Amino acid sequence: MRENEILRLLIITKAGQASTFKSNLLKMITIVLYDSEDMAISIDDIRKQIQDKYELEFSNEEILASINSKNGVIEEINQTETTNYAGKVYQKNICKYKLSERTIRKYKENEEFNDIDRIISNFYETNHIDSPTKEEFVVILNKYLYYKFNSDYETLLQFVQGKIAKLNDSIESYEFSEEEKLLLNKFMNWDNKEKNEFIFLAISYCVEYCMLTVKKDFSCFQDVFSGKTFYLDANVIFRLAGINNEERRIATDAFIKKCLAQNIKIKYTNFTYKEINDTIKKSVDGIKMLTRNSQMVSIENYKRYSNPYANMDFIMLYSKWCKLPGTKYNDYEAFRKYIMHSIDLILRRFTREDIINYEITNKGMFVSLIESLKNYKTNSGAKWNDNSIAIDVNNYYHLFNLRKRNNGSSYMDISDYLISTDLNLIEWGKTVLPCTIPVAVLPSVWHSLLLKFTGRTSDDYKAFNLFMNLRYHVDSGNFDKRRPH
Repeated sequence: MRENEILRLLIITKAGQASTFKSNLLKMITIVLYDSEDMAISIDDIRKQIQDKYELEFSNEEILASINSKNGVIEEINQTETTNYAGKVYQKNICKYKLSERTIRKYKENEEFNDIDRIISNFYETNHIDSPTKEEFVVILNKYLYYKFNSDYETLLQFVQGKIAKLNDSIESYEFSEEEKLLLNKFMNWDNKEKNEFIFLAISYCVEYCMLTVKKDFSCFQDVFSGKTFYLDANVIFRLAGINNEERRIATDAFIKKCLAQNIKIKYTNFTYKEINDTIKKSVDGIKMLTRNSQMVSIENYKRYSNPYANMDFIMLYSKWCKLPGTKYNDYEAFRKYIMHSIDLILRRFTREDIINYEITNKGMFVSLIESLKNYKTNSGAKWNDNSIAIDVNNYYHLFNLRKRNNGSSYMDISDYLISTDLNLIEWGKTVLPCTIPVAVLPSVWHSLLLKFTGRTSDDYKAFNLFMNLRYHVDSGNFDKRRPH
């Protein structure tokens, strides 16, 4: 699909959820006819233009069935074409199609008084934003929505078909400046009901697009959540604890609640719990070494003189904890226990599963996967340590063995998934097991499916938007711009 077509389709058709293949295809047909400038065109022309605009191919019969599925939207025009051949006159009846006048008027009104222009104007006024211009921000937003759409579409198509398929444009080329990331995150975090609903529709439209690709109705996803078990990675659990920031806690908690409401089992492994313990201990030891039993002057002072790549999440949490009644600024063990207690409270809702150490039971394969993941993360410029790599591989290999044992081949009969926010781990998994249902999946992908098929409230839309935040580097006065947020 062309980059500019997602927003345009949603703006003009005001496309809500279409649950059938025919109603889904009809949206694209109407846009093609709308762009024909009131000129009737043939089924062949419609088919060719859909392929050009949306990179999808349909038969003439499928297009005709969609046109006939809803009265009053498209008009059939019968025309007669006359040709001369060998001195004889031949007439041929040609059936062409155009949008009804009522639909054209409706689409023109939608385009002129479109939702996104109104939403962005409101965003700029409410947040007192001067630059970039609104027009420039529309371009940035459109690029971001296409990036998210494309990346989620790949995963969804793997669910349905069990193989990787990409759109023509490479999402790797979609990079954003730090200023663009900050503005996009501000937009996603902006608490506005109309914006939240629109962004959800735009990004989750990849579900409808996926259904068109495989030519199926939403009913094929009817039992997608039945019997599923999600294993949470440590990064997801830290988000649930609010250590990564409040917006991520809200988004992740909403996702987990949706999962539990659909009877999806939530688990974590003994290795994940160990990683949480090790991460907290390492972070608290780092704070102890840097503060040297002294009270912190301020977060800003710490940012100025600390390692530019230091993780600020635990520092900010420590600063808040020191201000709580009954705490002592140099009681680092009490701070560690405080964090672990909050983690344990969260984990009470879930099931712990103790898995074997594959470094012992299958050392050859384990070492091979270790080196593969290290190389992938190194080449991607990601930070890693031996302990976290080993835990990722143990969890991943466990899920792979569960799948192998149960002979799962499609999203319907594969029950177990690793839920992680580590994009490098997820992309690495696609290289380890190409052309298969993914083992590790972003929570936002499953969240979009849950919201599509289980009903949505304004709070659900808000949480979905908060999942869309991009990672960016802090630029605060003289602070080092390289520092991750």
